[in-house]
Amino acid sequence: MCITLILSCKSTPTTTKYKWTGITYSGEETPFLTGTRWVFLSNVGQSRYVEFQSGGIMVFGDWDPIYLTWQRNGNTIQAVNLDGFSYWEGIYDPETKKIIGSVENTYGDTGTFMMEQVTPGDSQ
Repeated sequence: MCITLILSCKSTPTTTKYKWTGITYSGEETPFLTGTRWVFLSNVGQSRYVEFQSGGIMVFGDWDPIYLTWQRNGNTIQAVNLDGFSYWEGIYDPETKKIIGSVENTYGDTGTFMMEQVTPGDSQ
């Protein structure tokens, strides 16, 4: 499986308005993903991590992280880069214990992703 990641670069405050600028999510009401760490699965041997933090903050990457806001409703997870550049939506599959989804950026470019958990959550 090939994973296409469409992210914005780490940036300083700007007046640029992207498609999802201003969207803020609050995480989840019942902890399930909060405190967990996931890895993107790909066929290129690269590891990219995501950590779901409390208060609707998602951290993508380790050495030069990108921050997103996220929420979970049932098995559906939505996330938006803090600058509004990209929108992510995935479904948690309890059978495979993976998150599978798609991402779109402000310019209409799209991609798909699959992640699996690498650490347990606070409530699991």
